[in-house]
Amino acid sequence: MRISFIKKCIYTAGSLFILVSAAGCFGGETYKFVGESDHWEGSLNISKDSNTVQKEFMVTYKGEVEELSEIERISFGYDAGTSSSEVTRTIDREPTEKHFITESSATGDTRIEEGDVIEATVQWDDQEETFEMEVE
Repeated sequence: MRISFIKKCIYTAGSLFILVSAAGCFGGETYKFVGESDHWEGSLNISKDSNTVQKEFMVTYKGEVEELSEIERISFGYDAGTSSSEVTRTIDREPTEKHFITESSATGDTRIEEGDVIEATVQWDDQEETFEMEVE
């Protein structure tokens, strides 16, 4: 049951991002920041129009999904100086996906610009990796 819920959330997040990206083609701006560390890849997708900002931050484990079965808790986030986000999730079942996603939406402008360098951090159990993300 939980696996189905996670898949629905991922599908919804992907669909929403595609829709927002398509809307960005009609006068908005869309940026995709990417980066990686030894164990993780990260991306921050930002779509903004005249009064709405959508952000989707995703980290993906580079190894096999089975390796994540040992993890009890993961925290992931980014810091762009003027904007940041951090999420902690408890993993209480066998993982079926290698990526973790968080989304946000706000009215107004984002202070993240195309030329910014964003610092991402992933903590899983007693390990931590930090990496920079830049516009793709």
